[in-house]
Amino acid sequence: MTERTYRAGEQVSSRGPLGTGASSAYKIITRMPVEGDTQVRYRIKNPSEAFERVAFEEQLSRSP
Repeated sequence: MTERTYRAGEQVSSRGPLGTGASSAYKIITRMPVEGDTQVRYRIKNPSEAFERVAFEEQLSRSP
């Protein structure tokens, strides 16, 4: 089983561009199942956006 860094409800920031994403913190909505490529993904949400995003763990960092 793959170890995960973040839990649902935590606030995170993006380490790099997430498309045209918001510049403020995102909230982890859920941890997604690990697929064949073994990369850990999270469903994240910014309060200023009307939709959720999917981000790889390496794209995220803890918010201060």
